[in-house]
Amino acid sequence: MRDHYSGTTVVPGTSRVAYGHPYGQTTATVEEMNHRELVLGRKSRSCGQWDIWEAVFSPRCPDGYPCRIWDKDTGVINKTVAQYWKENYDLTHILKTHWDTLGPLLQNKIHVFVGGSDTFFLTNAVMDLQDFLETTTDPYYNGSVTIGAHDGRGFEHCFNGYQDDGTAIPNGISRNMYLQKFLPQMAQRFAESAPEGSNMEWHTY
Repeated sequence: MRDHYSGTTVVPGTSRVAYGHPYGQTTATVEEMNHRELVLGRKSRSCGQWDIWEAVFSPRCPDGYPCRIWDKDTGVINKTVAQYWKENYDLTHILKTHWDTLGPLLQNKIHVFVGGSDTFFLTNAVMDLQDFLETTTDPYYNGSVTIGAHDGRGFEHCFNGYQDDGTAIPNGISRNMYLQKFLPQMAQRFAESAPEGSNMEWHTY
């Protein structure tokens, strides 16, 4: 019986790592985090990270609450809910399935950043997205995927790219610089794609 805690079969005392340190230490397992949420509140009401995802991504069950993607006590996966997540929120799957219609709308617009040692282990999923995007044609996506690393180590969660000169700075600093980093890039993109004759006075901000 497949579950989300051991990753293979139900084996008491084993669990997937959910949250880790960039240097490799395990901070918490999926089982630990989900059992903590059960203590804080049932039916996806703990305000914890995993319950938040269910509240956003899951269909509504007959009792009015989000359907569980897996049983928090045992880790057994609800395949129907998992498929719903995939069809409605798995960005790589959706782009692969609908690139003929989405590609022309998203060309030049997809820019993704992830730390090479993402705290929630998102790196591999982003690399899967990158692999697909690099195969796109008619049109080619013409965006960017940046996987952050410094001094031979990957950045953790919330990595948002390097400075303009290629300098890598700690996440604790870069998190406070979103506006300084992205507004100029957004302004340039808007200016380059503005319809002919548009009022561009705003571009002198």
